[in-house]
Amino acid sequence: MASSPQAGSVAEVVGRNTEQRGLAIIVTNDYKDVADLSTLNGTHKDGARMQDVFDKLEIANMWKKNVTGDEMKRLLNEIAQLDTLPQSYHSISFVFAVHGDNEELSLQDGVKMKVNDIVRALCPGQAPKIGVTPKLFFIDACRGPKKIKPVSVPTSHSSDLSPRGATNHINVPEKGNFLIAYSCIPDHMAYESEEGGVWLTALANALLRSKESIEVVLTEVREELDRKYKSPEHMQLSESVSRLLKKVYFNRERQPPPAHADQPANSSPSGTSTQRDQDHPGHYRAKLSTLIQKQIIRNLKECYENSFVCLLTFDMCSDGSFCRFQSEKQFSTKNEAKESAAKRAVLSLGATASQLPSAPTRGSPLPQLPAPTRNFTPPIAAASTCRPKDPKTRLKELCDKDPNTSQPVYETHKVMDMFQATVKVFDKTYEGEKKTTKKEAEKSAAEKALAN
Repeated sequence: MASSPQAGSVAEVVGRNTEQRGLAIIVTNDYKDVADLSTLNGTHKDGARMQDVFDKLEIANMWKKNVTGDEMKRLLNEIAQLDTLPQSYHSISFVFAVHGDNEELSLQDGVKMKVNDIVRALCPGQAPKIGVTPKLFFIDACRGPKKIKPVSVPTSHSSDLSPRGATNHINVPEKGNFLIAYSCIPDHMAYESEEGGVWLTALANALLRSKESIEVVLTEVREELDRKYKSPEHMQLSESVSRLLKKVYFNRERQPPPAHADQPANSSPSGTSTQRDQDHPGHYRAKLSTLIQKQIIRNLKECYENSFVCLLTFDMCSDGSFCRFQSEKQFSTKNEAKESAAKRAVLSLGATASQLPSAPTRGSPLPQLPAPTRNFTPPIAAASTCRPKDPKTRLKELCDKDPNTSQPVYETHKVMDMFQATVKVFDKTYEGEKKTTKKEAEKSAAEKALAN
């Protein structure tokens, strides 16, 4: 399907796509020649990108450009008047790439519409025929003029909630069963590049990549923004509000875990993994923790390379042998990288991991365990540390080898919200790529020098 706005009413789009897996409405406004509102040059690229994502996810979609206040009201009325949707539709999604201020969105003609009014028009009380269908709102717009100052805070982790199964008849709260995702927090700014909004770009990539529920996807996007889009002056923090009654998965490859309420407790041997457990995020990390608690392995250490590759090392308690395992590829989060490395470790230990003995009592000898199987050789470098030296260190060491070569001299300057650095070395000057931090900019310049 070509990435261009679709003609026809919402009902006609649904009628032409009864075998799809959901419905998505995309609204992008550029505000060209609109007084008091700056032009959004990347907004229609956002629309094309999101339409391509929904096409690949088999989501029927309608893309509306430069929507006025009256057109928005008619669009909401069309959706509210829909009869029951096809059974295969798991949700209705709304994507807005527009100007905003606090809890209002600006339409193409300057008319402001409250987000709550948009949500209220589609709540079960106003649109009962589609009341059972989850509504998801993805809003890329400013919510005020403030900028977020970077601050160091401790991290925390939340548990994964079990999905709620649907029945033929279900009571839906009048103001429930929806999700709203914002590109920024209230009263603050959202940013865009020449390619579109930084949040919506990250969301598009995550929807195609991730097999997790939409709430987990939004957390992954928030983590990516924190990692990639920040500077000493400002950063962007996204936010979502969820009143969903069940998990929603966009990626067809990831299906919700099967119901297991009828399974008797302790029906499987102690420590044995069911398929449901193995699919649960963090399953193999938890296995490693159990191996430590049972005193089967010790001295577990982890380290990461950028974007992220995890190397786990530990000693076997039985014979003191040293083991190390690397994640199978680069991942977007540390947790995913560690889970991949942990999976390799647990599977390589074979029976040791699946038949965990009771923890030994104080003073008793450690259990004698079979040596770990080595059915594969992970692609791990022979170096004693998993973190390679950064380009600046390697460039300095290269200069140190020649007493006639002066040390590298770096100069960094800002280009809009980015940093770009040059390094003078070997009687030449090398310019790196634009980066979000001064440190990364200098690394890029060092890489250019090393490459030449």
